[in-house]
Amino acid sequence: MPLFELGIAFLLAFGLTQGFKKIGQSPIVACLCAGLLLQVFPDFGAGDHAVTREDLEEFGILLLLFTAGLETDLELLRRDWKLVGITGLGQIVFNLAAAMVLGWGLARLGWLSLDGWGSIAVFGLCLTLSSTVVVLNLLRAHRANRARYGQAIVGLMVLQDVVAVVALSLLGVDDGGHSSGQRPVLSLLLGFVVFGGGMLVVGRKVISRVLPGIEKEESLLLIGAIGWCATMAGLAAAFGFPASIAAFLAGVAISETPQKHAILPHIDPLKVFGLTIYFLYLGFSLNVAAFQPLMVLPIAAGVALVVFGRPQLMRVLGRWGGLDGQGSRRFGLTINQGSEFAMILAATAASAGIFDTNTMLVVVLTTVLSLVVGAWTHHKASPEHATAPAAASS
Repeated sequence: MPLFELGIAFLLAFGLTQGFKKIGQSPIVACLCAGLLLQVFPDFGAGDHAVTREDLEEFGILLLLFTAGLETDLELLRRDWKLVGITGLGQIVFNLAAAMVLGWGLARLGWLSLDGWGSIAVFGLCLTLSSTVVVLNLLRAHRANRARYGQAIVGLMVLQDVVAVVALSLLGVDDGGHSSGQRPVLSLLLGFVVFGGGMLVVGRKVISRVLPGIEKEESLLLIGAIGWCATMAGLAAAFGFPASIAAFLAGVAISETPQKHAILPHIDPLKVFGLTIYFLYLGFSLNVAAFQPLMVLPIAAGVALVVFGRPQLMRVLGRWGGLDGQGSRRFGLTINQGSEFAMILAATAASAGIFDTNTMLVVVLTTVLSLVVGAWTHHKASPEHATAPAAASS
């Protein structure tokens, strides 16, 4: 990846992000569009630097997972387990079931190529996840983090992140989102218990004592956090355990320390750098020539389920969990978009042979359009959203 190509790619992403931000759209969408525009240069991204690009992509994904772990609120899960359980698990279970039924129906009609219940389940999960980036920015914009519906959403995001990380690990995500082979469920669960328990113990007994001493040294705090994440991910990979789960658990291990609020702002720019490269090259690698008019139907059905069907489901679950009518409505409206994890999961599934190229294209386009349409519904439903774009940063 020559420096000139990298510079052009980032400048294009910067320009589109600025433009998209003015109309309330996510930088993820801007980066994908920038990658699509780069397809006019057929030799872009080729050459001796491809390995470096993949390393940066992998680094960005690991930091995304590490940040998701850092943002985990275990105390919230313990304190309001009923609300989080009903809304969080309910959303995942019922939305997954609805999306799987949709995938099965589309496959039966011949509009989508899904071979077996495994591929249908992955397709359903892609349409179940919500964007942590967009959702947390919406909650911050509305100062709703402490509201009961906001806390329920934070709990839901934690559960979704765990499900997404486990799914990526089962597919054997590696090398910047590619699959290195599917993993057995039993060994994965055993490793989860061993590594997760070990890291939580280290986090509470060791890290919680080390971090206060360097809290005011922001550079040391950042270096230490990255070192902890990378070391745990590398150690796990050496023992055959998914680096993706290890990175997430490394974040969870220090999520209950006061220093996590000092670490997050410094980790975020590095995460954005890696993810910008990932989504740029995801857009660049999309086989848009394979797009067929018939794909419009499954894409439209997926967007309708995510943007309009999910809020209705969440209004019901929110009331069951104890939210009032307004809280239930805001709950559903806030999570009516696809997820960056869904696109990573779709790319990994294609690499693992679970999705074909067309199915991956359908999932990515469905996710992107749900982000676009979802942002517009936020503006329409609440005037103050116009001054707070759905995702100020990725």
